[in-house]
Amino acid sequence: MGDLKPCPFCGAKAVICRLNDGKGLYGYAIGCERTTINCPGAMPMTKYFHTYDLAVEEWNRRVTERTCRFNVVIDQDPTLLRRGNICECDACGYRCAYGFIVDERFKFCPNCGARIEVGA
Repeated sequence: MGDLKPCPFCGAKAVICRLNDGKGLYGYAIGCERTTINCPGAMPMTKYFHTYDLAVEEWNRRVTERTCRFNVVIDQDPTLLRRGNICECDACGYRCAYGFIVDERFKFCPNCGARIEVGA
């Protein structure tokens, strides 16, 4: 049994879900411990596998460890209430509010899973 990597989207701990069909057959899936609201990956989870080892292998599979940067693409009018600049991932084009990146709410791009590099 291998060690579980953290969630590829938020870095939270991974949890094991065990399914029992009532006839003694089990399946295993692994997902993020955070709720759908708290994980930018919308609660990522593997499909169910017959063995724990296969579920771990799938969960730990990652795109080659890669990084991305978010660059401001739309400057919002600062007088608009609760609006901020829009930034875009340079790896996949995903857009979000700049505040999510600056405040490090996202540690990984919610779309492509690349680790976000912050700073110059």
